Amino acid sequence: MTGLNFTSNLELVNSSEMLNDTCLNCTVIFPRNLGAQMYSTVIISLIGIGLNFVICYAIIKKKLLNSSIYAFIFNISISDIITLFGLILYTFISNVRQGEVTMLHHIVCKCTTFILSMSFTVSILCLAALAIDRYYIMQDNQIYKPSLKGNRRIKIVIVLIWIYAAATNSPQLHLLQVTADGTCDIYYYGDNYNLPYFVAVLISNFCLPVVVMIVTYRKIILRLKVTVVNSHLDSSASSYRDNFQVYRRRTISTIKMIVVASVVYMITSFPVPIIMVAAAAKKMTIAELRHNVHPVLSSLITVGLAISVLCCIQNPIIYLIFNSALRDALPKWCCCCKSCNKYEDDGNTIIIQGNIFSFTDCSLVNNLLR
Repeated sequence: MTGLNFTSNLELVNSSEMLNDTCLNCTVIFPRNLGAQMYSTVIISLIGIGLNFVICYAIIKKKLLNSSIYAFIFNISISDIITLFGLILYTFISNVRQGEVTMLHHIVCKCTTFILSMSFTVSILCLAALAIDRYYIMQDNQIYKPSLKGNRRIKIVIVLIWIYAAATNSPQLHLLQVTADGTCDIYYYGDNYNLPYFVAVLISNFCLPVVVMIVTYRKIILRLKVTVVNSHLDSSASSYRDNFQVYRRRTISTIKMIVVASVVYMITSFPVPIIMVAAAAKKMTIAELRHNVHPVLSSLITVGLAISVLCCIQNPIIYLIFNSALRDALPKWCCCCKSCNKYEDDGNTIIIQGNIFSFTDCSLVNNLLR
């Protein structure tokens, strides 16, 4: 099957012959309110960029990059910033008027969508790596003490994640085209290409990380529910018990932050690969799929694509709600600081009084905060 033919006389795209040569499945989409769509996307993206910059600033200001938790959070924020910048550019490129498509539009279409997909994959894999990191720290086994320790090990893992994300999403550089109606969309190359690829991406980049996170956090929570026997502690160990309670509250807040961020991120990002697989199964572009399916399904597709933008905005808010260390780096005039501190204190008090979590020793709690 031939690819798109580039011609200086782009008005020929309107002819049926050129449509057959360039995009066998293209259909003209009904006019949309592109102005409102672009402005809303840009505003939401700028808000997300600002929030993620705040997280990066707080981590750098507090010098927390040596901690594996904050190293992964920092990398996720950088990935989300790249995603949102790419989304802004994609919004303008993906709605080109018919007859105005140039070689530049094709290049930007391929590159921006590739960057978007790669950044989503990086964020998901970092959340899965963070879950594994917490689990092995909790186990505190020799298997987690390789020759590459500390910050160097974390950097190697992050670099490998970026390389893997780039490799698994690189086929999209071939799949993406600017269609005849001026939309940046997936070009259908055949049953042996589109569907196997997107199913493989769905399994390897979404389903497997979800399974990893479910298994690891289940083990962590079960470990944290082990009953503590404090009969060996006498009155002289009151300072130990005080420190234990402090670490306990911090650990509960940290685990809640990571779990909530992971669950919410996976829920909001999951519709995108599902839509890709559905389009490949129907042998259509995403635009065609929205136009040809039942109106209810079309609305669900639109909502699924829309909420994917929230993936890059919600995590910074969750981090600020649950993490006092990041909030402390914010200016004192920030109105959310006091309310978030009250939320965290009240929440931890309720959990402690209810005795939901208990710990085997203070070293376990301290390890989970590393």
